[in-house]
Amino acid sequence: MAEEFRKAMGLTEKQYKNSLVLLAGVYVGHSDTRIAKFAGLSRGFVIPRKKKLLKAGIWYGDNLTNAQWCEKDGDVAFLLDIMVLDGTVERVTAPEEETGEEEEAH
Repeated sequence: MAEEFRKAMGLTEKQYKNSLVLLAGVYVGHSDTRIAKFAGLSRGFVIPRKKKLLKAGIWYGDNLTNAQWCEKDGDVAFLLDIMVLDGTVERVTAPEEETGEEEEAH
């Protein structure tokens, strides 16, 4: 079944393993030990990807995932997050736009 999923998504073996890291993080949290055990991957594979996901803001806070995978075009969002792990794309957060209003002092 795993091989069928990989082929259906058009993923390389590495991209498939990256997708396992993404999905495992949703189910077991962001612990590299739990992800490695759950997904059947080495911690050596998981740890650098965990760092990339945190840096990109895909993973944040207390085991939260910033993903639009279940929305319209969610498959594209999922593939883009896999590409972040591959290093083919970089996900950056745009700086907040200034409103032109001054903040009130509290």
